[in-house]
Amino acid sequence: NPAVIADNVGDNVGDVAGMGADLFESYIGSLIGAATLGKNDPVLLALPLWLGAAGLLGSFIGFFFVSTKEKGDGWNTDLSALMFALEKGMYIANAIYLALGAVIVVALFGPDSEIGWRTTC
Repeated sequence: NPAVIADNVGDNVGDVAGMGADLFESYIGSLIGAATLGKNDPVLLALPLWLGAAGLLGSFIGFFFVSTKEKGDGWNTDLSALMFALEKGMYIANAIYLALGAVIVVALFGPDSEIGWRTTC
């Protein structure tokens, strides 16, 4: 029955959109919660927002490193090549985030500040 199929597809699309909205809400909620903990110090207030921006930038750049020459041949596809492509993007994104995180901590707290390194370690 085409109506049942269309109903199931609509339910699936709604579920996926709902999961994306929940994920976004959790991410923003954790950023706001972390920023609230640093409300008395402008630097501590800005730290989670800057780190969140570094994570977004790292993810965006890492996305472009996910590529493979593997053809999509159904069950005959080499999954290790596909997993390596995903892992490569993830590792690049993580490296960029760590580098930007260190730069952000030094920029906000200064290179000799103990509280900056204590906050991140």
